[in-house]
Amino acid sequence: MIDLKDITVTFDTPNGPVNAVKDVSVSIGAGEIYGVIGYSGAGKSTLVRTINMLQEPTQGSVIVNDKDLTEMPIQGLRQVRKKIGMIFQHFNLMNARTVAGNVAYPLKHSDLSRQEKEDKINSLLELVGLADKANAYPSQLSGGQKQRVAIARALANDPDILLCDEATSALDPKTTQSILELLKDVNQSLGLTVVIITHEMSVIKEICNRVAVMEDGHVIEEGTIFDIFSNPQAELTKNFIESASPIEKGIQKVLNHPELLNIGPNDRVLRISFAGASTGDPLISMLAERFAVRANILFGNVEILQNTPVGTLLISMEGEAGDVQKAIDFINGQGISAYEYDLEEYFQEGGKA
Repeated sequence: MIDLKDITVTFDTPNGPVNAVKDVSVSIGAGEIYGVIGYSGAGKSTLVRTINMLQEPTQGSVIVNDKDLTEMPIQGLRQVRKKIGMIFQHFNLMNARTVAGNVAYPLKHSDLSRQEKEDKINSLLELVGLADKANAYPSQLSGGQKQRVAIARALANDPDILLCDEATSALDPKTTQSILELLKDVNQSLGLTVVIITHEMSVIKEICNRVAVMEDGHVIEEGTIFDIFSNPQAELTKNFIESASPIEKGIQKVLNHPELLNIGPNDRVLRISFAGASTGDPLISMLAERFAVRANILFGNVEILQNTPVGTLLISMEGEAGDVQKAIDFINGQGISAYEYDLEEYFQEGGKA
């Protein structure tokens, strides 16, 4: 659906040219929910705005639905943009218009009859859960309701693509969750391709199929949510994942208070990561039965990424040295990732592994 090829965007400033986006290539499939994450100034909004040519690239090609928008005259671009909806952090509603009036605005020059427009507005408000707010004004709505109006308005021209620029950043966590659920419903029921720009990894984890991580104008890492979360490569990606998951903070808290957990001087402490079917295997009881070791769970967490369970355990193992080593070898032989902490080194480095 979307191919961004070798995109560079350069801005001229009083201090010289600034490369906001640097030689980025991204392909997004039809019906996909694709995330672009990065801190402020990473270039993510600039990159995504090239998809509807609100930002012209300095070089590179923007191909949407097999059409090269960089070669298209302005009249053709206007038609293409009708099929690319966009929602923003601050909603951009017209305060003097009712909810229905805001949704109606993109239909101003459509060929629909008055009744057809009314029917479409009503169906869109029904879709976003605001059928009873048609005659209300934006000032009478909560932030989540305003964003629902913005989504309905973005869908008015039956777009193929929906761009979401920090669409949940102004919302509280509960409202954010409801908006993400709505976007998932819209994606599935209408077959829309959704592109989400955000600085929150929790948003990416909740809704996206794939993600591109941006830093300083570059895409530094890209992959499926499962691959990115289970095996991040870039340091920035690891930082984002840590912010979206209780695992790292939980493990650090545990390791920083070993006296509360009865970790003996000869115990070996392992972090075990597993995914898919192995998540449900009775690993701890198997270790006790087969190798006569005592395994104590210090921390545990299970998450669902793209319908796949992903688990993390922090365990201490006590027993004869040979038995413990056999147990560790067994874990590694099951295709499960096991990392052993050197606690002495851990504490020397200030409690960071």
